[in-house]
Amino acid sequence: MIVKTLTYVFLFITRLRFPKYKSIAQVIRKRYGYDTVKKLRRFEKLDLKIRKNKADIEFLTACKENGLTPKFLYFKVVGTNLRYSRT
Repeated sequence: MIVKTLTYVFLFITRLRFPKYKSIAQVIRKRYGYDTVKKLRRFEKLDLKIRKNKADIEFLTACKENGLTPKFLYFKVVGTNLRYSRT
């Protein structure tokens, strides 16, 4: 939740501060240097990973609540009689 809020605040500030005809990366690179752009891109990737993991957890939680097992959780075994064994 905090990351999502910070992302919205960051986007709001950048839209107020930067002109529309230039990319944000160009303006940041010119004002603050290449390292800052790299850190910004790393933050964006981290935010995407966090949101994806949250969506995955919500999906698995919904499956568990409804008594469903997703197909990717079934493992391939040599014998079909071993699929439903305890081990």
